[in-house]
Amino acid sequence: MIPAASGEGRGWYQGSADALYQNLGRIGRDAPRIVAVFGADHIYRMDIEQMIAEHLDAKADISVSVVPQPIGEAHQFGCVDVDEGMRVRGFLEKPSSPPAFPGDPTKSLVSMGNYLFNYDALRRVIEADHDDHESRHDLGGDVFPRCYRELHIHAYNFLNNRVPGTRDSEVGYWRDVGSIGAYWQASMDLVSVTPAFNMYNEDWPILTARVDYPPAKFVFADRESNRMGIATDSLVSGGCIISGGHIDRCILGPRVRINSYSTVSESILFEAVEVGRHCRIRRVIVDKGVKIPPNTDIGYNVDRDRARRIVVSPEGISVVSTDVNFGAS
Repeated sequence: MIPAASGEGRGWYQGSADALYQNLGRIGRDAPRIVAVFGADHIYRMDIEQMIAEHLDAKADISVSVVPQPIGEAHQFGCVDVDEGMRVRGFLEKPSSPPAFPGDPTKSLVSMGNYLFNYDALRRVIEADHDDHESRHDLGGDVFPRCYRELHIHAYNFLNNRVPGTRDSEVGYWRDVGSIGAYWQASMDLVSVTPAFNMYNEDWPILTARVDYPPAKFVFADRESNRMGIATDSLVSGGCIISGGHIDRCILGPRVRINSYSTVSESILFEAVEVGRHCRIRRVIVDKGVKIPPNTDIGYNVDRDRARRIVVSPEGISVVSTDVNFGAS
């Protein structure tokens, strides 16, 4: 999707449906038969061709990928009501009583935010939504609840998706990371001894930008003064230097430096973060380029963190940006 500022010049996107409307011209230039619209704040591994094949077999106008969730927890998400043939009979946004999945009444089907549209159906529903001045221009909240009666919307069960090299325990792994707490928890999943989401699957690799940083470096082994560069249960990117500090259950982006006598636990540090000496950091997300001064504690005192303009989530996760005032206490 083209960023709104450089898109069609019609202003900021007002919702997912409006974003599609503003880019219909670009989409149509390629004369597509099927258009895939996938959310960008979810973690999962999927073979999209399998979903397309079922979409075609079902002769659907639109397909939405769904994943069964315990019915007692499904109220946190957008739920989909289906018949025995997986044809959608209703969309419910965070319902107090989620509909039961016909295949398992203990579960409810939750929308993953991944959609396939036949192009003619996409154009039809998006233009109709644009003309509705009462709409919030949201696909799940406005478009689908209005069109499922007249169009064939098929629910694709994500549990049926099989990717080479995936363990049985990974099947159906999907996380919505639209909140600080959910993002932090999904990150902590990755540092588990046997992670539910395996990034080391060589049969279905995750491709990303490649930058030629030097290997991560761990220096000092002075046990007498406890000046030791140690990482336990952590993911450490290239270019990092653990210089006499200790990290545990952490994810370090490229070029992070942890200086001597500091401890960092259960945290995510983005690119080029530097942690000074004698710091204590716990359950923290640190934005790229932040320099944390020596002798700083973060994640141990909520009131002190907030006084420094650190955002603290309801789950107690502190988020450190470049706006933080480390001099406040």
